[in-house]
Amino acid sequence: MSCYGCKCDTCARNAELSLSYFTPGEVVEVSDICYFCDDCVEYVGAPMRNLFKTDCDGYSEARKYTEICARNL
Repeated sequence: MSCYGCKCDTCARNAELSLSYFTPGEVVEVSDICYFCDDCVEYVGAPMRNLFKTDCDGYSEARKYTEICARNL
């Protein structure tokens, strides 16, 4: 099981975002935080549902993730 490739893995709104991708202050409103991963089998394991996302209306790419990708080009 892996979250690699899931939109949530690089979203600034994701409560489970890796600290290496997160910029403090990127999400200002607490109500904007997303806990979608808490119910996903890819993140927490069975017996949860597979909620792997390839698209999301609330997606906001994390700034550090964008910077890391730009440096690796």
